[in-house]
Amino acid sequence: MAAAAAEACAPSPSSSLAYWVAQATQGMAHNLQWVHDTTGLPWWAAIPLTTLALKLALLPVSMWQAKTVQPGPGRAASDPTFAAERLKRGRLVLANFRLLRSKLGAPHPVWVLVNPLVQLPVFVVTGLALRGMASQHWPGLAAEGALWFPDLTQ
Repeated sequence: MAAAAAEACAPSPSSSLAYWVAQATQGMAHNLQWVHDTTGLPWWAAIPLTTLALKLALLPVSMWQAKTVQPGPGRAASDPTFAAERLKRGRLVLANFRLLRSKLGAPHPVWVLVNPLVQLPVFVVTGLALRGMASQHWPGLAAEGALWFPDLTQ
């Protein structure tokens, strides 16, 4: 029955972006169904478990970004002299920003955006998959809620 619900929300390749979003959403719905079937957990537990697994899978990206945007070698961001020195130097050499950045070995400011740009699409697709599953009355979602939300399709 889950396969029939999945086929009902199958994407049509009318627009390339819409097609790929629909494909990713359908894949995430199948992954959620797989976690639910494999673990035997009710939906109210399978959904947070899947979210936790996704966060753990993306942890290396977060750690890589934290390592990449860390301040210069051997200098802690909490060091007050480092912060004051950096501010003073930043004001003096604003015109030579690229030279200073390469001299200090600091990464490009765009690296701050890497982690959100990787994680945001994953969790948007997960939300869209759950929304699609609820609107299609995916098997079990209506009866496997918990406490004050027993029907997950509402």
